[in-house]
Amino acid sequence: MDQQYLAPTDGVTVIRVTDRSTDAEVKAYVLGHARSEMTHLPVWDEIIADGLKHRVYRVIARKNGKIVGTCGLTHLRSRLFGDRLISIGGFTGGGVLCDDAVTGAEILRVILDFSEKLGVDMTELRESFADNPAYEKDEKGIVRDGLYASFIKELPETPADILLVPGRKKRADVRKGIDNKELIVDHSASFDDFMQNYAVTLKNHGTPSHHRKFYRYLIETLARENAVNLTCVRHEGKPVAAVCSFLFKETLIAYYGGADPVARKLHAFDYMYYELMCYARQNGFRYFDFGRSKVDSGGYAYKEHWRFEPKPLAYRYYPVKKAKIPDISPKNPKYALPIRLWQKAPAFVTDFVGGYIARQIG
Repeated sequence: MDQQYLAPTDGVTVIRVTDRSTDAEVKAYVLGHARSEMTHLPVWDEIIADGLKHRVYRVIARKNGKIVGTCGLTHLRSRLFGDRLISIGGFTGGGVLCDDAVTGAEILRVILDFSEKLGVDMTELRESFADNPAYEKDEKGIVRDGLYASFIKELPETPADILLVPGRKKRADVRKGIDNKELIVDHSASFDDFMQNYAVTLKNHGTPSHHRKFYRYLIETLARENAVNLTCVRHEGKPVAAVCSFLFKETLIAYYGGADPVARKLHAFDYMYYELMCYARQNGFRYFDFGRSKVDSGGYAYKEHWRFEPKPLAYRYYPVKKAKIPDISPKNPKYALPIRLWQKAPAFVTDFVGGYIARQIG
C-alpha cells in the first residue's frame, strides 16, 4: 500500500515513509514532548526502511496545523514469525506519543483500522509507560507486562558517588577493574572494536545478529544526529568489552553491549559500565538507561546488582487475523534446540545467515 491512507475523521493521517518531508517537524515535536523516547524520532523510519528493508509508516495527528501526536509503524512480513505491524520493529520502545487522551485514542483507532486494511496477523505497540493517556479507554489491547523490564536511573554527579551506585559485591568487582592498570577505556572506539565483542556475545547467547553492514549503517546514521557513542575497554591493546550507546535528551542509553569471555576475570565489563556512567554525567547526561532485559534473565539480574530498579514494559497486542500472540522469546522451549545449534555453529555460518533471521524477528 504505497498511497497515503487518510482517516475519515479529524486530522490523523498514516503515510508511507518514502521521503523525509515531515522529519524536521516530527523531530521537533518529539524532542519537545515530556514523555518522548528516542525511538519516537523519525530517524528510525530511515534506519528501519533503508537499513532493514521493511516498509515503514508514520502516523501524524494535527490540530490547527500543528502536530499533536505521532507513532512510527513497521510492517514486518516474515515466513518464520508472521505478518505484523509493530511500533517500532527491530528495536525497543515506540507506541503512541500524543498530547492528550482524545488524540491518542484517535491515533490508536486509525492504527487498528490501518492494520485491518493491511491484513496483518497482529499489531504490536511496544509501550514503555502503562499509563499512556492514549489507552485510557482502550478495550481491545492485550497487555503483557511481565516479559521485559527497563532499567533507568538518575546518576550522582561525581565518580566517587557513582561508585556507590552498585551493591557491595558489584562495587568490589568495579574496584578490581579500576585497580587493574592494564585496562584502558576508550570512549571513541572504532566500529570494529565494538563488533568484535558484540558479535561474540550474541553468538554465545544463541542469538542471531544483523549483518555487520546494518550495524555500520545504524551507527553512521545516528552519528549524523550526534546520537551515538562507542566505548570499549582494552587489555594489552586488545578490545575485550564494548558498548554502543544512544544519546537522547538527558539520557545515555547503553543499548548494545558485548565482551570477550576473558573480560569476566578481568572485570572489564563492570569497569566499562562504571566508566560509561562517569562519562555520561561528565557530558551532561543526567540519566543512565541500562537497556531492556527479559524478566529473570542474566541481564536482568546483572542490572539489579547495580541497584537499578526494574520497570515493567507494557507491550500491547491487537489480534487482527490471528488470535494467538506469537511467542518468539528465547525462553520458548521450541527454540531450545535451535539456540544450542546456533551456539555451536561456525562463525562464518552464523554471520551469513544471522542477518536474514534477525531482521524477521522484529
